Amino acid sequence: MVSDRYFTGKERDSESGLDNFGARYFTSSMGRFMRPDPIMFSKQKLVDPQQWNMYSYARNNPLRFLDPTGKYVCNGTADQCKTIKAALENVQKAANNLQDGSKERKALEKVLGFYGKEDEKNGVKVAFGDLKGKAEADTSTSRSFFGLGSKTTTITFDLNQIHHDFSVGGRDDPTETAAVTAHEGEHGIDQRINGMPRSRGQEFLGELHSFTTQSYVNFGLGVDSAYGLWSNAQGFDLGNAVINAGRATQEWCEDSKLCQ
Repeated sequence: MVSDRYFTGKERDSESGLDNFGARYFTSSMGRFMRPDPIMFSKQKLVDPQQWNMYSYARNNPLRFLDPTGKYVCNGTADQCKTIKAALENVQKAANNLQDGSKERKALEKVLGFYGKEDEKNGVKVAFGDLKGKAEADTSTSRSFFGLGSKTTTITFDLNQIHHDFSVGGRDDPTETAAVTAHEGEHGIDQRINGMPRSRGQEFLGELHSFTTQSYVNFGLGVDSAYGLWSNAQGFDLGNAVINAGRATQEWCEDSKLCQ
């Protein structure tokens, strides 16, 4: 049996020949990543010239150092972090149930790659707090070094609100928690590319994209969406996605005051 895992145990794509490191892909023939380090600049790199090459693997010393990459840091209690870890596992289950190569599966896999695994810094922080009943979660991305440094995305979950909104018979609905987790991950991906929204139109497109990705979790797990985004009988409901995106955008406008 031929293994599909090669350099440092990472999975190799049979078509491209690239190894999947979560945050980016590695080409073994060149010994380089295909994209620059998503962490970009850091204090450690400023004093270590071996890290200035944004495409190299582990200071060009793979015999001594490993670069597992792509992991989030969870700033919460053990139970809080366990909830998000379980949610991401359900996102993975949903992705596994979708057709390989489909847009729905690719979207969920991209979200999972953005979060990565737990407890190693990749610029994604999971936090918990009281969002005053306005939302189940909130995502914000900032940049250091006056816009030239690494991007940090903080995803704050209000688990009390999630449990309040998505409970059936006194029990939490793990599908909707996973769906919200995917929704916020999609926001993080969008913010890393386009920055924080500065207009109603930008916010609406981001929300529509996130609600669409959220629906793929319900699709993959075969559970009707509490938001009306997906049903086993009707499939994806674009109308409800637009309605939900419009409501979220209006709340953002009222809070940010950027829609005047």
